[in-house]
Amino acid sequence: MSSTNDPSSDDEGPLLIAPKPVRVQPTFLESENTKTEKLLMSSADGGFLTVQRAHDWNTARISAPTSNAPFFSDEFGRHVHLRGVNICGQSKLPTAPLSISTHLPTPEFFNHRDISFIGRPFPLADADEHFLRLKGWGLTFVRLLVTWEALEHKGPGLYDEAFIDYLICILKKAEKHGIKCFIDPHQDTWSRFSGGSGAPGWTFEVAGMDITSFQSVGAAHVHNFNEEAKNPHMHWPTNYAKLACATMFTLFFAGHILAPNLTYKGQNVGSFLQEHYINCYTHLARRLKDCHAVVGFEFMNEPHYGYIGLANINKFDPMLFFHFGSFPSALQSFALGSGMEIEVDFYIKSWPAPSRKSGTRVLNSMKRSAWLNYGDFHQIRKRHGVWQVNPKTGAPEILKPNYFVTNPATGEPIEFYKDFYMPMVKRYKNAIKAVRSDHLIFFEPIPNEDPPELDEEDREEPNYVYAPHWYDLKALLTKSFDGLVTFDVQGLARGTKNVLTAMYFGLAGAEANYTGQMRNIVNTGKRLVGHRAVLMGECGIPMDINEKQAYSTGNYNTHNNFLDTVIRSMETNLLNFTLWNYNPGNDNTFGDHWNGEDFRFRPLEGDPNHFHHVGGRALDAVIRPYASKVAGTPIHSRFNLENLIYTLEFTTSINSSNARQSISDIRNRMRETRDDTYNKRFCSEIFVPNFHYKFEDMKLIVTVSDGEWKYDQEKQSLEFWLRGWWIGEASTDFIDAVEFWRE
Repeated sequence: MSSTNDPSSDDEGPLLIAPKPVRVQPTFLESENTKTEKLLMSSADGGFLTVQRAHDWNTARISAPTSNAPFFSDEFGRHVHLRGVNICGQSKLPTAPLSISTHLPTPEFFNHRDISFIGRPFPLADADEHFLRLKGWGLTFVRLLVTWEALEHKGPGLYDEAFIDYLICILKKAEKHGIKCFIDPHQDTWSRFSGGSGAPGWTFEVAGMDITSFQSVGAAHVHNFNEEAKNPHMHWPTNYAKLACATMFTLFFAGHILAPNLTYKGQNVGSFLQEHYINCYTHLARRLKDCHAVVGFEFMNEPHYGYIGLANINKFDPMLFFHFGSFPSALQSFALGSGMEIEVDFYIKSWPAPSRKSGTRVLNSMKRSAWLNYGDFHQIRKRHGVWQVNPKTGAPEILKPNYFVTNPATGEPIEFYKDFYMPMVKRYKNAIKAVRSDHLIFFEPIPNEDPPELDEEDREEPNYVYAPHWYDLKALLTKSFDGLVTFDVQGLARGTKNVLTAMYFGLAGAEANYTGQMRNIVNTGKRLVGHRAVLMGECGIPMDINEKQAYSTGNYNTHNNFLDTVIRSMETNLLNFTLWNYNPGNDNTFGDHWNGEDFRFRPLEGDPNHFHHVGGRALDAVIRPYASKVAGTPIHSRFNLENLIYTLEFTTSINSSNARQSISDIRNRMRETRDDTYNKRFCSEIFVPNFHYKFEDMKLIVTVSDGEWKYDQEKQSLEFWLRGWWIGEASTDFIDAVEFWRE
């Protein structure tokens, strides 16, 4: 870390010194496994280092500082970078009595109490194989989907202890392989019975709703029973505006304010649902208390406000609600649910607006009710005087147009995040941390919207993690990507760009586009939730793009380019992330077996010579080097898929007045000391995947700014050790650099 600059002469503050990395000729060391293969390499004086698996978190204690965005930390004070996957999409669906995929219409669908999720996310007998594969790919941080339905499907307060026992066995396997997890209480549009996943069927019964009626009355687009299920391209998000989902989210978050007269067993329905949700995941936290693989709990996947804040009961904002297919307004939904036959607008896909009106459709010709007991008494909005049927025209009409934007009791404006969402998150956080105080609590905004603004108390909460999601929404909705043109859908939706200014050309343009969108997410997060750890909880690409051509040709170059561009954009923003999704049950015909989605990148078959890589989708982009533990503050971490060069730059604070010790002195101290803090706090650990860097006659070329390094091919890890005797009271911020490639 030598420099011709004199740090002590800087009167303007810390000086950043960036010496040119020096190519170091490696010393080859004898392999730990065999005397014939040369699997270990090091700098001239780095042979004494003991390399750990950079991507192994078995003994790590991960924390989330409040002023160090976007990084996590470990017990040695190093900056931690977490990469992994969501496991898995099929965990949204039960395994018994049938493994019900959403393309299968079956009477078993409505048997919502006598079901089981044992076997999710995958059979226990296969767990070692899956976790070994993920470890081999360096994807060792898992967002583990556990739906409310999986835990409490039998009825309120009745937990499926057998499933939790199974889950503990899965988590013990994860711990064995050095994988950390956090629990994701996953939901999409509230529940399977409202066209998504998440909540148990009995939650509708508590609210007085009849799940068997939803398809007929237009209260939900349930793919299992929809006539267009064979072509289910992204219908399910429309459920956020439909009666079943919007009603349940409104009751869940604001039932005590917006439906105070609706009770179940003497308790307000909203309060009843909140209490059981928190109790359910608190019970799970207690059962998993001794599972060291678990680092925390998310509050809820992609929460939604339902009707809360809806200013126009006659119209949904197309920038906030995806209009597609038959799309009733809120008032029309109320009328349909009451048993009326209503003509509603019908939308088809378009661009630049994601959809456009293309006629109308008549819904509920059978005049079914969405309520278990037919009549006005059980229709929530009528009961609270929101609407009525005009006695002269027979048409529905609004009585209280501002009902969902003000507190009916006080007339004061209501705000979803401040009045409902964050108070619920706090209750959840307090309950989970009462079980284990070190648990991290992950939270996220409504998709494609800004997060809540935290108050001073919440900004000081050390274990909150900001966990937004990001996708290329145009590619997601159209299931297409050619790398020629991409659009900043975020800018279009927020009105900051028009079609021309939101257009980006080529892969370089796509990277600039995606990088800018993610930068906005990070910077907005810093402003509203503070400088805390950030994890991109979901990101990925649909694998069935371009009419699934790659499935027949085997050419995944477009997928590699697409996903590489997404991940490079996250690398530029130094983001932690969990990709969506690793799904062993995926196939080329029905994808993830849930609502027409197909995001799986896991392989179809094994390859003993190259760690189960054959048959994978876009693995060139998925499997990549990264610095998992950095003895300083990262400022640049980037992998170039074209030339396989990985570069890491980070700052450290040095004190040039400290005496320089000899390598032998340091080596002896490291061997003699039992203080891991001394040994580890100067070590940066980098995952070097054999997928890209283990080939016959291949050389790994390593350059470093200074310090010592050692590479262990079997452990897929490179350890870079700072000469810690320079580190002390900071007089200068120094840029350290590591770069490697293969020849």
